[in-house]
Amino acid sequence: MQTTTRPDSRLTIGHAGAIIGVLLLLVAAGCGGSGGSSGTSTRSSDPARLTVTGAWARPGSARENTAIYLTIHGAGTADSLVGVDLPTGLADSVGIHETTKDSHAPMSEQNRMHGGEGSGMPPTTMAGGGMLTMRPVDSIPVPAGGQVALAPGGYHVMVMGLRRNLVPGDTFRITVRFAHAGAVGVPVTVRKP
Repeated sequence: MQTTTRPDSRLTIGHAGAIIGVLLLLVAAGCGGSGGSSGTSTRSSDPARLTVTGAWARPGSARENTAIYLTIHGAGTADSLVGVDLPTGLADSVGIHETTKDSHAPMSEQNRMHGGEGSGMPPTTMAGGGMLTMRPVDSIPVPAGGQVALAPGGYHVMVMGLRRNLVPGDTFRITVRFAHAGAVGVPVTVRKP
């Protein structure tokens, strides 16, 4: 009887070891598989991650100015847009600017540079004689879970002294820098407004 019991007990232990081994492999594969795929899908729809979409630039000729517009989708915590880097050789300088309406301001030389004849930007005179004034800003606040649109007539990325022509259909890549989220690479398409 012991002879028949031993093979059965060895067979049972062997089966149990195999089952445990298979279960451990399944658990390990399940953790690695779901962690990888859920990590990827979580990143693309994760509200805790800041994203930038819809970036476009106005066409412009060499030596003129232009502007880049985009939308920032805030993360789970507040942040600030603090800078933008252009591809090497695209322009002399870049900055974050804000356009505001001022019904009493005369057109200054700086506003002539930013908008109006020969600048590649629309004229700054408003109906009724007022002016659109542009001023550099150090940063743009991005509310937690909110969005900020850099759009004509408001915040924008001012590109000054283009070194080459930008025509509709051209594309280039900028780096948008945030106080907390760090650097985000963003593709930009040149198009007419």
